[in-house]
Amino acid sequence: MMGTSDPFSGLTEGHRGRRIMWEGHDLIELESREIAVTVSLTRGAEFLEIRDKATDVDILWHGHDDIRRNRVAPASIDLPAGAFLDHFAGGWQVVFPSAQFPTTVRGAPLGQHGEAALLPWHLDRVFESAGEVGVDIHVDMRRLPVRMTRQIRLRSRQLTITDTIENRSAQQLPVQWGHHLAVGGLMAEPGTTVILPEGAPVTVPDEFPSDTYRYSPGLYAWPLVSDRHGESVRVDRLPLDDGTDGHFIIGPLEDGRIEVRSPAAGLEMLIEWDATVMPYCWIWEVFGGYREWPLWGKYRLFTVEPFTSPLEPLEESAAAGRALVLGSQET
Repeated sequence: MMGTSDPFSGLTEGHRGRRIMWEGHDLIELESREIAVTVSLTRGAEFLEIRDKATDVDILWHGHDDIRRNRVAPASIDLPAGAFLDHFAGGWQVVFPSAQFPTTVRGAPLGQHGEAALLPWHLDRVFESAGEVGVDIHVDMRRLPVRMTRQIRLRSRQLTITDTIENRSAQQLPVQWGHHLAVGGLMAEPGTTVILPEGAPVTVPDEFPSDTYRYSPGLYAWPLVSDRHGESVRVDRLPLDDGTDGHFIIGPLEDGRIEVRSPAAGLEMLIEWDATVMPYCWIWEVFGGYREWPLWGKYRLFTVEPFTSPLEPLEESAAAGRALVLGSQET
């Protein structure tokens, strides 16, 4: 086991777990009769697989295989925005304590999408029974004095994640917090529908100008926006590949809920979260667009990204009262 031990008994029926080493990952594998889930303790508690057993469909998108396998290599040069994209090849990451834009909090530099997704996590406890399997894990940030704890539970077809953050200092700390779930394969095929509350506020941001950008920046109501030619289009059904890409920032939402229905996969996926904590949902779409690094126009995917704030720097979010502020010793 290369220095790890497996704390699971392997004796339960219906639900089971195991801890293994695979390539560059210390992995937790959780299974019910219906679903198989793989989580990396080595890299940010990242979900590497969420697979429906009956159809053998993994809902997650996967990119560069060496990155997915965590075959670590030195970068030829450090990225100004931070290290996240050097370690991103799909999957599902937690984003904390900063979001899209690099920032500094009380002298601590933070890169794009923060540090929680890049750090090794610690296994605290396993839970296994005939009806449920799961783990409790945690990580201490390196740049901020904050601990994040996570409970993962798999029960039949339901995967539940409960994250808690604790400020372990005497200082108030403004933070941004979210998730970065990349959906791909059959779950992102043409004809897949993305269901959000009708009329929910939608912003198409103007931060990503390119000749492949699919939409016109502006304010809209789901599911109608203007395409790059100014024509009103529905965006709740995924199109064919046409070499484009785009973003939506949806919210604020009263109900944290998004449903994805894929006729190609024969699956429906419901994602729910606490909208009092994360009232926004970012969606990034790539239909053969984004022709630069790191995608090179090769891929098809979309993301589901619940967030505490819209797409904005942490400083702007804090000034507008949209940042999450952790009080001294607050959980």
